[in-house]
Parts: sequence; C-alpha cells; structure tokens
Amino acid sequence: MSSAATVPTLGQSPSNVRGRDAAKKVVAAYRRSSGLPDDVTWEEIKGENLKSLTASMCFWLASRPIPTKGFDENLQPTRPENNQCLTSDTLVYYVGSG
Repeated sequence: MSSAATVPTLGQSPSNVRGRDAAKKVVAAYRRSSGLPDDVTWEEIKGENLKSLTASMCFWLASRPIPTKGFDENLQPTRPENNQCLTSDTLVYYVGSG
C-alpha cells in the first residue's frame, strides 16, 4: 500500500490526512483475516468482482465486535481514572439503531 495517504492536500488538516488511512487499515485487516495477499490484484476488482469484494468486506466488518477496551459489560469504565466515555448514543451512531 502506498504512502499517498500521508501527503496532505492543500488546505487539509493533519487529522484528515491521518483519517484517509482508516480505509487502508480496514482493507489490510480484512485481507489478513481472509488469508489474502497484501496487494489487491486487477482481477479482484475487475467488473463485478469489485462489487463482490466490497460486499464481502462490508459483511466482514459489520460482523466484527465493537472494541470496548476499558469498559465492562454495562459500558462502565473498568478503571476510575479512565476518562473515556462509551454511551449508547455512540454505539447507535457507529452501528445503527437496528
């Protein structure tokens, strides 16, 4: 994967440049977990294959647990000094309401 995502476009904030790496990380994790090589081949994205690959990645991503490190089963912080907040509103935003 190229490093083009680390080069800012004129007027772009550093956080947006870093955010462009998120999709690359998802694709890399999907390919690793599926036993696929790191690099996408032309055959994988040619014609209807791209639609199929995208659907497979979306299904894979949607079926992964939400990382809740630092929270118990009631979504309460596991340590008093933990200042992170995981609320039902946050979960609905990322997962949807049903």
